[in-house]
Amino acid sequence: FYKNITADRILLNKSLKKNAPTWSNEMTSAVQRIKNQVLDLPPMSLPGSGIKIIECDASDQYWGAVLKEKGKDIQREDMQ
Repeated sequence: FYKNITADRILLNKSLKKNAPTWSNEMTSAVQRIKNQVLDLPPMSLPGSGIKIIECDASDQYWGAVLKEKGKDIQREDMQ
């Protein structure tokens, strides 16, 4: 789950519109923050028989949810 991704994406979304602003160092920093956050996300796995937890987040226009399992400890192995 990537909390507050909207804050990093607002800048980048402007570059998708007509008459987009020129690319800036601030936009490059936003891309780097997103990349770093994505690398730290836990790996996906199949659900087990533990207690399920749903985390939700919403605004006036969008919503999202993540299904978690209590007590499931997954070790991440970086593949290079």
